[in-house]
Amino acid sequence: MADSAVYSKQQLKYCKTNPYVSDSILALWPWEPETLVFLMGGCVFFGVRSLLTLRNREVFGAAPIQIGTHTRRSIIFDLDLVDTQGNPIVDMKQNWLTIHVERLKDLKLKPGAKQFFVSHLSGLQMNIRFNRYTHDSFIRRLSYITKTNADIVTSASNFAQEHSIDSDGLIPVVTLTGKLFNEDVTLSITERTMELDCHFYYHEKVRPKPVCYLPSGSLSVDLEGVGQILRFG
Repeated sequence: MADSAVYSKQQLKYCKTNPYVSDSILALWPWEPETLVFLMGGCVFFGVRSLLTLRNREVFGAAPIQIGTHTRRSIIFDLDLVDTQGNPIVDMKQNWLTIHVERLKDLKLKPGAKQFFVSHLSGLQMNIRFNRYTHDSFIRRLSYITKTNADIVTSASNFAQEHSIDSDGLIPVVTLTGKLFNEDVTLSITERTMELDCHFYYHEKVRPKPVCYLPSGSLSVDLEGVGQILRFG
């Protein structure tokens, strides 16, 4: 409502000076798509899945759900952002979102609830965006993020046509970008690239190549004596 000019600037200044909520915000997440495709760092991930896991902690992912006693099936989301000391920043379980405002730098949920951005004083930030594309516009989007990698575009196009179209004939897509880190890695994600700064190996920089991951496909990094460092998909 603030973005729609419902409030005056003076009212907004007062609200920020005298916040109604001083420690956390609780809200119900608005996305419940019928099918799902993830886009992250130039890669395409099909299917309902844990998209990103750090040290066996699911940072962001989705799970199927059946609504009540009806036959309608939907998809809900989980999100777990913590700072370097493990203190919660944003957590979401089955679409119930809790935002911890201490040391929060910025928070945006744009009108229409299609984009959510959060940044923290530690430097962590995450931006997730929801769109529903026609098949043609989805392919154009893929061509851009994969740098026109024909193999990825062709295989993703065929799989999406067969498995990812909802009842309106559209393809629900969630795009994740941002900067995340823990004791092992710093992960920088743009629409077209991912870069890993590997703390555990002399800060070597690694850029995974764009890949199309079908529902059973994933990529994990394991360290001997430690276990799984991170997992995509």
